Amino acid sequence: MAKKMFHFIVLIRALAAMIITNAHYTGVYPTDLIANGGLLGDVLFFAVSGFCLASTNGSFGKWYLKRFFRIYIPTWVMTLIYIALGVYVLTGWQDFVEFFVWPTHWHFVASIIILYVPLFLFLNM
Repeated sequence: MAKKMFHFIVLIRALAAMIITNAHYTGVYPTDLIANGGLLGDVLFFAVSGFCLASTNGSFGKWYLKRFFRIYIPTWVMTLIYIALGVYVLTGWQDFVEFFVWPTHWHFVASIIILYVPLFLFLNM
């Protein structure tokens, strides 16, 4: 039963990611009507994430690092791809810090990393 639930959660999470990604394709499709559904994807993603985050087995450090790298590694990979494609240009060490150390360029990444701390405390009350 647990294995089926895991597969269902992964399926819903993948569906949410596809819907959210699709919503960012305005201006790419022949009509922007095709690039919709972002709010539905957000709702699905946050519901699934909340369900998955509720399991806080172990210490704070282990739990936090798992989530830290789960967010930062894809951010770093995509940033490197955008730099290689010439979308982003690093002009100095400040840009490097902004994109790779504390990515204020993506406010939501920094917000999520900070909000994990009170979430862990709340879930373990």
